[in-house]
Amino acid sequence: MAAQIIGNMYSLTDQKDLAPYLPGIIPGLKNSLLDPVPEVRSVSARALGAMVRGMGESSFEDLLPWLMTTLTSETSSVDRSGAAQGLAEVVGGLGVDKMHKLMPEIISTAERLDIAPHVKDGYIMLFIYVPSVFPDEFMQYIGEVVQPILRALADENEYVRDTALRAGQRIVSMYADSAITLLLPQLEQGLFDDNWRIRYSSVQL
Repeated sequence: MAAQIIGNMYSLTDQKDLAPYLPGIIPGLKNSLLDPVPEVRSVSARALGAMVRGMGESSFEDLLPWLMTTLTSETSSVDRSGAAQGLAEVVGGLGVDKMHKLMPEIISTAERLDIAPHVKDGYIMLFIYVPSVFPDEFMQYIGEVVQPILRALADENEYVRDTALRAGQRIVSMYADSAITLLLPQLEQGLFDDNWRIRYSSVQL
């Protein structure tokens, strides 16, 4: 509830009136973003997005680096999930140009085979949350993100597979009607992959 109120205040109030309170508010929202309860993380992420939208990126110089670092935290999947959701909402507050600037790096990192499982997990999580913030703008990237998701579905680490399945299901549920021509070729290709997990996951999706 407190995070909701804070987010609404920053979206409705003149930024200069609330700027002095930022140092006391941000640490609490960061902690809430890593809360074990999904609803608390969700509300905190939206509050951060509203604050960034209301006050601009210059007022939150340390926030994006912190989110990117926490996104690849080895400590907990909860931390990674909170960071992914927070990052999606903050980028939403910064606008579509920021999303387009970040997506190539996100996709290229998710595609890499030489990164630690917790790093891959964090980047794949972005494919769960970014489409919800940018439903229309994300559509152009579907063809590029399906392959790293399918490869993550074959990962030897169960938590990476679980995250990839959630990401795949989110994209299919959101874009099955509007972007079927982008989705189908990638999933059909997965049906004939050498890896049985990719074949199985392609059928599931």
